[in-house]
Amino acid sequence: MATTKEFGKVNEQLEPCIFVEFENGKNVEFLIDIGFNGALCVPFSLIKELGLKKVSEVEIFGIGSHQESIGMAITKIIWFGQTIEIEILINDGDDRLLGSELLDGKILRINYRNKNLSISDR
Repeated sequence: MATTKEFGKVNEQLEPCIFVEFENGKNVEFLIDIGFNGALCVPFSLIKELGLKKVSEVEIFGIGSHQESIGMAITKIIWFGQTIEIEILINDGDDRLLGSELLDGKILRINYRNKNLSISDR
């Protein structure tokens, strides 16, 4: 039976964070960003560390009318006990973001008082 919950924390900067396990067994901490509609966005340095390669370029739209072209890679992660293939956007900074694509159909609960969070199927 697949896992029905994933757990995370609220860090000292009051950011909701969660670890994601990649197919190779590496666990990486991500900031949950509900304003980002993709799956994951990672720095180029992490793409190299994971042994992934850029497969294409995509156009993204930021705040206002800001538009830019960024790289995209494909990988597999373990999410709710299942191995799934996702597209990862590659950024030039240090941001590691988990977006709403991975939250779709889930329930996100953030408890700022206790500094923890959960993502569940129900």
